[in-house]
Amino acid sequence: MKVKNIIIIIITTILIVCSFTLTSNAVKIDDAISDADRFLQHGTSSTIDESQLKTFSIDIFNIFMTVGIVLAVGIGMYLGIKFMLASAEDKAKVKEALVPYVAGCIVMFGAMGIWKLTIVLLRQIG
Repeated sequence: MKVKNIIIIIITTILIVCSFTLTSNAVKIDDAISDADRFLQHGTSSTIDESQLKTFSIDIFNIFMTVGIVLAVGIGMYLGIKFMLASAEDKAKVKEALVPYVAGCIVMFGAMGIWKLTIVLLRQIG
C-alpha cells in the first residue's frame, strides 16, 4: 500500500513540474493593440447588405413554417388515427395529449405570425 502511495505522489509531482515548464504564447501589448485597431477598422468598413438579409429572413421563415405545418399535420393525423382506433381508456390518454398539441400549434403559428407582422411593419417603417 505504501508503494502505491509513493508512486502516486511521484507521478503527481512529475505532472505538476511538467505543467510549470510549458511555454506561453502570450503576445506583446503593442501587438494586441494593433490587432484591436485592425479589427475595429474592418468592422467600420463593411455594411450589411439589406437584400441578402431580407432573402435570408424570408428563407428561414418559410423553412420554419413548412416544417411546423408538416409536423402539426403529421402529429394531428397520428393523434386522430390513434383516437379512432383506441379503446375508451386510450381515448382519454389521446385527449390528454391534445392539450399540449393544441397549445404547441398556437405558440408555433402565433410566433410565426408575430415574426411576419414584425417584418411587414419594419419594412413599411424603413
